[in-house]
Amino acid sequence: MHPRLTHPRVATHPPPRPYAQRPRRQFTPLGMTLTRAFEKLRDAGVIAPLAPRPLPHPIPPHFRSHEHCLYHQTPGHDTERCSALHHAIQDLIDSGVVDLARPSVTTNPLPAHSTHAVPPPPGLQ
Repeated sequence: MHPRLTHPRVATHPPPRPYAQRPRRQFTPLGMTLTRAFEKLRDAGVIAPLAPRPLPHPIPPHFRSHEHCLYHQTPGHDTERCSALHHAIQDLIDSGVVDLARPSVTTNPLPAHSTHAVPPPPGLQ
């Protein structure tokens, strides 16, 4: 029987650490579709579509060529499911460029601003 030689273990990699869980981003309710919010912000000059990128080559089998994103200006996904646009709009809200609390055409182009007239008081009709 041979004596067993023990070799100290040399750690070549640090022990695995659990990934830090980032809290999910809380999105402010827009009160309209993402497509409509993009159109209003674009028309107000607050956001611009991204420069279109070339399509992937080769086209992956799951590629959604029938869907189009107004923000990316390319097929592949629908504007309503564009996470980049959702984050861009939330960034505008968080930075104060768009304020959902104050109805204003200049600082808050998102809500539909009412255009109805206030009825005259009774007796003046």
